[in-house]
Amino acid sequence: MLVAAVAGPYTSRPVDHLRADQVERLRQALYAAKKSLLDGAAKRLGDVQGPGRDGVGRDTGDRQDAAADEALRITEAQLAGHERQKLADIEAALERLETGDYGICEDSGDEIPFARLWQVPTARRTVEAQELYEAEQGRRDERDGDSPY
Repeated sequence: MLVAAVAGPYTSRPVDHLRADQVERLRQALYAAKKSLLDGAAKRLGDVQGPGRDGVGRDTGDRQDAAADEALRITEAQLAGHERQKLADIEAALERLETGDYGICEDSGDEIPFARLWQVPTARRTVEAQELYEAEQGRRDERDGDSPY
């Protein structure tokens, strides 16, 4: 098995089951996803602060307009929360790369295959462990009455 040193400014710990080129591809994918999230947030912030959204340049006295504005603000807040979580997941994956824990299942300690990491670079679990985790979360939600069904 090849040992790949995680190249980067923070670490030299090995990620044993991944080749150096795979680690670099995953690192670049994580940084690209982070940049995309931050760029998208900056663009939306500019859009939110643009004409018509601050009450200037548009008559918001109409009840339907006010309701639509409020619905849009709620949607943006929910989206922002989702994006904050995605950004936190990316940062956590980059930290795992730094410490050499990237690609190791948090539940089982098994190696997460490159194919899964390539599809989901922020993956913390193998597919099998993720399925068990989600099933347990579903049972917990049902028990606590948090199920959407």
